[in-house]
Amino acid sequence: MQHFRLFLSLIVTLFLFAGSTAVWADSPKQTKRSTAREAMQKQYEQEVNEAAEQIFQIAHEALKANSSFYPFGMIIRQNDATELVTYDGDPKEAPEVSDWIDQLFVHLIREARTKNTTKLVLLARLHEIEAEGKKIPGIWVQAEHRQVRPVVMFLPFITNENGKQEAAPDQLIYYATDQSFFGRDLSK
Repeated sequence: MQHFRLFLSLIVTLFLFAGSTAVWADSPKQTKRSTAREAMQKQYEQEVNEAAEQIFQIAHEALKANSSFYPFGMIIRQNDATELVTYDGDPKEAPEVSDWIDQLFVHLIREARTKNTTKLVLLARLHEIEAEGKKIPGIWVQAEHRQVRPVVMFLPFITNENGKQEAAPDQLIYYATDQSFFGRDLSK
């Protein structure tokens, strides 16, 4: 009799456990929502990549024309209107690059946080990283979509066989950052 009770309690436990697994599993409605959310996330990331490609192209063209460029930003609105943010004053009175980057960053933050129509914000500048004891110049871009974590991209320059520096798109460095134009707390 005791074995029969043990067997019955085991069957009841298995039945309860089997019946409760449906609660833990995603329902078809939840699966559709998470799939839709993943699709939207991919779309937002694609928008960031397309905007970054555009800003890298602008920076590259400026480099070809002038061998340098002054840091600039780009704001993309919900209707896909694009606004370049550049220094437009007298070049002789232009602030130091580090001061201009600070001013530009503050301006882009203000745009992102106060205008709900702002979808994407990017900032581009020349930058050097140190790797293996060498300084490697390149184009540094911070990009953030209102719906996606901000990223920093660095496109290094390599010296070609003619001794000239050129961008190395196959060596693009891409990483997340906690510095947000939109003011999200990303440290959590």
